[in-house]
Amino acid sequence: MGVNDMHSEGDKIKNTFEGVQKKQYEEEPSMHIICMLPSIRFIKQLMIFLILKNNIMLYGRPVFYIGMAPSLFKYLSATCSDGYFYYRTSSILFQTFFHYQQLGTIPRSAILPLPSKLNSLKRTKKSKDLIQADNKDVVIVRIEPKANLYTEILEETTAIPFWFFIQQTTLSRSTRVIPKLEDWIPNCGTLFIPKGIDIFTEFGHLEPMQLLEIYKNFRKLPDMERSSFYSSLELYMSKFYDYYGTHSLTVPGIE
Repeated sequence: MGVNDMHSEGDKIKNTFEGVQKKQYEEEPSMHIICMLPSIRFIKQLMIFLILKNNIMLYGRPVFYIGMAPSLFKYLSATCSDGYFYYRTSSILFQTFFHYQQLGTIPRSAILPLPSKLNSLKRTKKSKDLIQADNKDVVIVRIEPKANLYTEILEETTAIPFWFFIQQTTLSRSTRVIPKLEDWIPNCGTLFIPKGIDIFTEFGHLEPMQLLEIYKNFRKLPDMERSSFYSSLELYMSKFYDYYGTHSLTVPGIE
């Protein structure tokens, strides 16, 4: 609905939430929404709205009570110890941006239409238990954007660069941290060794808060503003803005 509005200049969001009082992001939640989640696409879209602070996020922080397949919840809540099959880019961003809590389960047979399985989970022995769980239950999860996202976790102007950083560094979770950072800023790797990162450390070895800390240290490097990171970000975001119809945002390092 939100993306359709941006492409068609429609008012579906405005009409849907007519009468909802707008609040500042840091205030108490502005609304509570109950919905079913058939795929990961909604969560990815929600994260885009969050970093752009547009569409539904214009009204403040919504709380969602979402029914989803157990395999999808496993994917979103995965940690690095769960392995690369589950622990992916969206897992990292979701856990950085949102508080979440599993409230319980209901029989899948009670929900029509039935939610679809997570497409990326193939019918292998590795995911057999989750496939059976998907056929049996729907997980009810409470999801709320973190109130301190732009005051303690990130600054508002660094949300987009952080999102891009995670997108680029976790395309393959086996990507090694220091060589990747040195692709953007040559010879910066030695500055991360005292922080417990060695030449063999992979991005997939690290939890979301560890990745956030690496990003914060990386963006403070003296050569950051002149690095190829921002030129890559500028190219990526030009395509991103064309799709989402958002050109009014300013990103540090981009004129």
